[in-house]
Amino acid sequence: MIFKKLFKTDIDIVGMYASTICAIHCLALPFLLVVLPLAGITFIADLLWEIVFLTIAAVVGVIGISRSLKIHGKKLPAIMLSVGLLFMIISKIELSHGHQTLEPHTFLAFSGGLLVAAAHFVNLRFKKSAAFKTAKAPNFEMIS
Repeated sequence: MIFKKLFKTDIDIVGMYASTICAIHCLALPFLLVVLPLAGITFIADLLWEIVFLTIAAVVGVIGISRSLKIHGKKLPAIMLSVGLLFMIISKIELSHGHQTLEPHTFLAFSGGLLVAAAHFVNLRFKKSAAFKTAKAPNFEMIS
């Protein structure tokens, strides 16, 4: 039952929420790095954990936007997704090199997460707009 509902859900909505949560995680990461080890929780700041999130964001984004590209034909969501994922990848590379400051990582990761969320939002709007235009077009084949 839950799987049927999950597969009927628009992947752009899932991607939008997941990317927004990712952006919030990236923004809160400097604070979490200080507070969570006191509670014994360290996996949230682990590089492997972040790579898993990045991989999921990339897969959901590519599937959702490539499917919709066939419907609306606009490349803006794909460009936004690409730039957002690039920002997130650069932030992971920057973090993995052991730089002492978190500001570049936080800025790039947060900006990338917001761009990916915005790409899903724009894609959803384009898709709905294309579906609306298709639904409004008269079907002349039925008349003849």
